[in-house]
Amino acid sequence: MICATLPGQLGNLPYECLITTLLTRLHVDLLDERIQEKTFSSDLDWKAICKMGMRDAQSWSISGSFTHYRSFTTVTDLRVGELLDAQCATDGRVGELLDAQRATDGRVGELLDAQRASDQWMAELTASLQTTQTRITWLTRVYAEDYDRDREAPPAP
Repeated sequence: MICATLPGQLGNLPYECLITTLLTRLHVDLLDERIQEKTFSSDLDWKAICKMGMRDAQSWSISGSFTHYRSFTTVTDLRVGELLDAQCATDGRVGELLDAQRATDGRVGELLDAQRASDQWMAELTASLQTTQTRITWLTRVYAEDYDRDREAPPAP
């Protein structure tokens, strides 16, 4: 059905067009995207509004469409809110993981420092052991020389 009225004339509008027109004026934010995207001048293009309204009326019933759309929007808003809450919770968990990673990095740093100290201590111990072995070798040689000398020397009178 096409509304055949001139702009600004409400008296000749069929009932469905009048409802659609009033709902369009009152609830532009709740209408189909095609209506939301269209900008109307102060003297509304009633014929275009009615055509859009009738197309919408064919796909949804006029009586329940706006309530359904509002409910759908509310449910969608709730779902978006739940997703945002889940995102915040995920961000919190990621933050906790990053904190744990930093703590782990700190512990790894401490372990690396301990490993360096241990390596330094092992190097000092190895040097000390080599010095000790050198002394033992020297003492063994000196003792052997003394022993050989004492053995070769005539007994004391």
